[in-house]
Amino acid sequence: MSREYDLKTGRQRIDDLVMMRRRLMHTQQPNGTWDWFLEQEIAAIEAEMAEAKSKMTAWRGDHFEVEQLLRLFPVYTPEQAAASAAL
Repeated sequence: MSREYDLKTGRQRIDDLVMMRRRLMHTQQPNGTWDWFLEQEIAAIEAEMAEAKSKMTAWRGDHFEVEQLLRLFPVYTPEQAAASAAL
């Protein structure tokens, strides 16, 4: 995937397909053609979104640069700052 997956567009497409399925349920009985197609399309988009989310998740070792910066410029809570100032 050369560019990032657009999760907002994926969610919107799923909402559109669910709305289409609900409207069709009022006029037609599910017969395994149109409902099967819509369910498969929704499942495919959800799978793409899950894959994109897993690729966005930080893995072990991804935070190495952050750890280096924290060693150079430590971040203290107010309690820690007050305790070190009292020494």
